[in-house]
Amino acid sequence: MNTRKKIDTWNAGMKDHPEASGEVTSRGADFQAFRKFVKVRVAHWEALWEEYTKPRWARLRMNLYCGKQRAFANFFNQLSALKENES
Repeated sequence: MNTRKKIDTWNAGMKDHPEASGEVTSRGADFQAFRKFVKVRVAHWEALWEEYTKPRWARLRMNLYCGKQRAFANFFNQLSALKENES
């Protein structure tokens, strides 16, 4: 199961929380919009905190981080191999 499917499956039970957070923004100079953002954030904080502190999210982030490191390592190894072949 790829990462996007895992995230969609895990978020299915709490779909209204990310949607509500997506409707408001903390950006901009409008103080009333920022207050609305804070109210929505506080209203959904407990549910989001409870879900995103589960170990599966930490594993997912670590796998993503390690995958990025492997991709960069492979890329630079290929570059160094090309440089050695040229000289």
